[in-house]
Amino acid sequence: MKIGFRIVSAALALCVIPAAYFLDLIRFRITISILPKAIQDDVSIKRIVDLLAPGGSFNGLFGSGKGNLFANAAVKDLTPAAVCFAVFFALAIIISLVIFFFAVFSKKQLVITCLGAGGLLSVIAAYISFGQIAAPLLSGKISIGDFLSKGLLGTIVGSAVKIAILRLTSATFIMSLIFVAIVIWGLAYIVTDDSSSKIPVKKISKPIPAKTE
Repeated sequence: MKIGFRIVSAALALCVIPAAYFLDLIRFRITISILPKAIQDDVSIKRIVDLLAPGGSFNGLFGSGKGNLFANAAVKDLTPAAVCFAVFFALAIIISLVIFFFAVFSKKQLVITCLGAGGLLSVIAAYISFGQIAAPLLSGKISIGDFLSKGLLGTIVGSAVKIAILRLTSATFIMSLIFVAIVIWGLAYIVTDDSSSKIPVKKISKPIPAKTE
């Protein structure tokens, strides 16, 4: 039973990384006043990496000079929440790795269960942090035009382009389910495991009666 617990825990923990990388992470919908239909798309970390890689559409976006995205005032306003999101999202992935190593190299079911709860809390914190990123963009406090410039172009784009939807999607949801599964699996094993409550019973040898002459 202990081997089965460790195998399932390790397998669940390993599922977190591909879920985080390959599944869609962010869903956005943009409305443009001159277009009849809104533009909606889902992006994954893999797709973001491909776009920022050499030859990608956004290669050089984080470079120096005119293409330095971090010099933009709107980006600076969103940076604290974005950093918090990245930290908690990465922490959830790190916790999954720790769970895997504990499942493979130790027999500490309670530690694995507590780590699963920690991973779930990290994903919840990532949700909250992303909500702080999305809130000013959805409310119009920060517009698309603010990322371009403060001039006429930024004003025109800001008034014509609106963000209607910006939220986390499949990746974080599946990660949450995996950590919930780890916690439930761990609690179920701890509750049903009675090996620790078993008291070894010593066999009492019967005295050999003395021989009478």
